[in-house]
Amino acid sequence: MNNLSLGSKLGVCALALAALGVGSAGLADDRSLMKRLKADGEVPVSAFAEAAEARAAELDANGDGVVTQEEMKAHREKQRAKMEEKRFPDANDDGVVSETEFVDAARARFARLDANEDGVLSKDEMPERPRRRRGRGGER
Repeated sequence: MNNLSLGSKLGVCALALAALGVGSAGLADDRSLMKRLKADGEVPVSAFAEAAEARAAELDANGDGVVTQEEMKAHREKQRAKMEEKRFPDANDDGVVSETEFVDAARARFARLDANEDGVLSKDEMPERPRRRRGRGGER
């Protein structure tokens, strides 16, 4: 499966992307759709198809209408690099994180969470953490 056609094989592409967990933006879209489903009790199938289409377009780096294995690998590497930046906020690339770099990264995280920009975080501004499974049986 070297190439996936975006048009005729959207369903296959959506399943493949979901299975691979590719695209943090796509995962965020799926999470918001699931929140909406829990809150409203329903979400149109078209919303999930649109989210899958957006993920596929994000992966299609050269815009030729197909997602190659190379494009998927490049996207995963880009996501890994972004995560590494968050874990190790070395802004000047000197191989160490200074107190200033550490505090600046913390301030940036706070600012992202402070949706109404009032300098205070409220419970409704805090992201919902995914539940983790406990044990082998998946008990919650």
